[in-house]
Amino acid sequence: MVGRGAPRHRGVAAALLLVVLVAAAFADVLLGGRTLSPAPFVPGVTPSGPYDAPPPSPTALRDLEGGAWVDEPAPYLVHRALADGRLPLWNDGVGLGAPLAANPNMAAWSPLQLLPNLHPTPLVQDVAWVLRVWVLALATWLLATALGCGFWASVVAAAALALSGQTLDWVVHHPLNTDAFVPAALAAALGLLRGERRALPALALLVAAALLGVKPQSALTSALFAVPLLVAAMLDEPSSTGRRVTRGAGLVVAGVLLGAALAACALVPALESYLGASGLVRAGRTTQSEWTLAPSTLPELVGRWALRLVAGDVPPAAGPPHAGLVVLVLAVVGAVRARQRAVTWVLVATVVLYLARIFGALPIPLAGVPLLGSINYVKYCFPLYLSLALLAALALTPAEEGRRFAVRSRGGWRVLLGALAVVELLVLAQRPRPQRVDPYRPAPYVEALRALVALHGGRITGPVTLAPPLVSSVLGFRDLRAIDVLTPRDAWETIGQLVAPSEGVVWILADPDPLVAATSPGASVVDLRWILARAELTEERLLDVVRSQTSTRRLLRLFSTLDVYRIDTASLGGGLHEAHGDRRFHWTCATPCRFALELEEAPRAFAAGFAAREPLEATVELRLRTRDGERSERATLVLGEDAAWQDVWLDGVGQGSRGSPATAAAAQPFGPATVEIEVRSTRPGTVFVGGIGPTPGKAAEEAEAQAELAFRRRALERLALRYRDDLALIYENRAALGEAWLASAVGRARDLDEVRACLLAHPDRAVACVAEPERVPSAPFAGAAPGEVRVRASRDDALTIEASVPRDALLVVARLHAPGWSAAVDGKEVEILRVNGAMMGVVVPAGEHRVELRYRPRSLVVGASVSALAALVVLTLAVRRKAAI
Repeated sequence: MVGRGAPRHRGVAAALLLVVLVAAAFADVLLGGRTLSPAPFVPGVTPSGPYDAPPPSPTALRDLEGGAWVDEPAPYLVHRALADGRLPLWNDGVGLGAPLAANPNMAAWSPLQLLPNLHPTPLVQDVAWVLRVWVLALATWLLATALGCGFWASVVAAAALALSGQTLDWVVHHPLNTDAFVPAALAAALGLLRGERRALPALALLVAAALLGVKPQSALTSALFAVPLLVAAMLDEPSSTGRRVTRGAGLVVAGVLLGAALAACALVPALESYLGASGLVRAGRTTQSEWTLAPSTLPELVGRWALRLVAGDVPPAAGPPHAGLVVLVLAVVGAVRARQRAVTWVLVATVVLYLARIFGALPIPLAGVPLLGSINYVKYCFPLYLSLALLAALALTPAEEGRRFAVRSRGGWRVLLGALAVVELLVLAQRPRPQRVDPYRPAPYVEALRALVALHGGRITGPVTLAPPLVSSVLGFRDLRAIDVLTPRDAWETIGQLVAPSEGVVWILADPDPLVAATSPGASVVDLRWILARAELTEERLLDVVRSQTSTRRLLRLFSTLDVYRIDTASLGGGLHEAHGDRRFHWTCATPCRFALELEEAPRAFAAGFAAREPLEATVELRLRTRDGERSERATLVLGEDAAWQDVWLDGVGQGSRGSPATAAAAQPFGPATVEIEVRSTRPGTVFVGGIGPTPGKAAEEAEAQAELAFRRRALERLALRYRDDLALIYENRAALGEAWLASAVGRARDLDEVRACLLAHPDRAVACVAEPERVPSAPFAGAAPGEVRVRASRDDALTIEASVPRDALLVVARLHAPGWSAAVDGKEVEILRVNGAMMGVVVPAGEHRVELRYRPRSLVVGASVSALAALVVLTLAVRRKAAI
């Protein structure tokens, strides 16, 4: 593992040298009170970040929101569970609740997250992030050494990757939990291919450590890079024989599979989470592979200074992360001088292919291709920077006697160029960083909200500029918003359609309109009691709210049944456009453009809206193809800045969108369908396409809008302003029903459209809308109380309720109906019913009873069992290898 023929003391020396190198790069963080945290740069507790913190300097970190709103709060949530003496299985602080350890973005099992998970503080977070860089550096040194590079050349390779912009720009993000172990795993695999069987346990452990980071994009790109690299390394071996290579390859495969088995405790639950994610995640993210950068930003690969020199003042992170000028020069030299090695050709091919893909010069359509289509190659380009680092090491490797493909050269130029590379990387690593502060120090409105929640309970919601999701969870609140791309499908659809979608309708629920949420049909039944706002909630906007929500629901229905989509246009974008009070998320396409949408279920009807900023005459054609035939509708529209959104309608054949799994059993299946939308114009122009998706029909939409407007006006009257300061207003929804409540009305609803209608029809009742009302007790007589409930114990993964009911009743729990939850009444297990689209319901017989719910997913049991068995195998192999030595 230290490298073929390399003494162990060289590995110790390299580890110490890299400690010094990494410490020098992050001296201001380790010793100067600065931080790598992205929290100061984006809204957090306040719209400007941490409360009472000084304004930060500019930063080169990428995806600041993802780091500040997901990666940084995650250890606090894991630690909270561990401190309570329980496994971090479920987080009730987002949405209607969501898996915690099974969420890949939480990295709950990653070895590199151990420190912050056990003791999350701003300082520990920074130390853990720096430690990941050191692990990556040491792993790269091991790989370069295993490929035959000299000690100093391998150190330069380690610096080239660990201090590259790819590492520094993404240092706080969870993909590094996987990437950091990849080079060491490749070194172990090389050892196995060369007959070092003792490397098998090491390979299994390293693969497991990487996979415990649960970042499939990182794992897949690394695997696609590893296979040709290992094959090339064997081709470079003078003593390789077919039998030896075959045996070594078999051991490598065994090691990888064993590592995957070790990580099964994380992988199996994560797979369950992915399969249960929203349709927008599964379909929408398959187009990530098409993201590219402008070719003019290529100079940033040298460094920000090079891009500024060429293009002048440019926005942060406009191009690829830096590799460094000296590293790039060394990579070219290494490619030329070691061109006889097959490994070199693999490294060069990796660099060329990634750069071509990143800058759009490799037009291989991957959108919709499983796994490959979901990889954003602009972000997941770790193999590119690893290849550049290894090529630089080949350039600096001196000749060795007896080596078949040795680079024959002598002189001190290698030391000089290597030193220049390290110095340049250290200079590039020095960037403005903010002062370390507590990102979760509570503002006055937070303290006020804590006091209110302590008295009355309830979930919260609000704009993303005030305590965004997960930040609010760290602060101790149960937030109806959710920031994660793997938000459970039922929660995403139910909250989006019955309460409020996120601004822009994306795969998160982080930024709802407070007025939309506060007056929504579903607010009270999901226990939404506290609404944060930046301005007063008034009736004047309600008509526009209803109009916009009507078109938004089409898009939500689309994503709930969307399988694959493709958009063909010369220029594609997206955003929000408001016309006559109707605000819609839209795709922006340059005409002519074409949409192809493959749906799992044929819609009852389909509509698409069109608008433009400039005057434009457009011809639109909608086509719907099902197994029963094809329908089409053509319209000529006059669009412009002062025109309203114009909808084109197409009759369908199905039962509308699938609002919940209950629908599949209740509705007549019509099979899949394909919708095509073509937009042409008399002259080239830009058209907004919004409000697109399945619909119950124009007349049904208009009737529902009237009922919804009346409901929202009454709901607004039930709001009470409880707190106000310069940052926030806190409203109370006095009609919130609580964490657990007894149904005083029961209605039939097979999908979310029917659930919404059911809720609108019972504005003043605790209504339970279910697919089969005959399976639950009927509602009590008008005016009769259904009984009383008291929540005796409430934890994220468990709930204890006492119920006293004069007659059989339906107990509703405002938590997500998800696999892994079980319920018992007086110790006897009972069925959990689906209520209001996504909530849990339990039938309680007359009398006084104790109801217990707990979350214990079967996927964790299966995964943990596989991991335990694999650990036993690895331990046995390690003991045998040690005995053999």
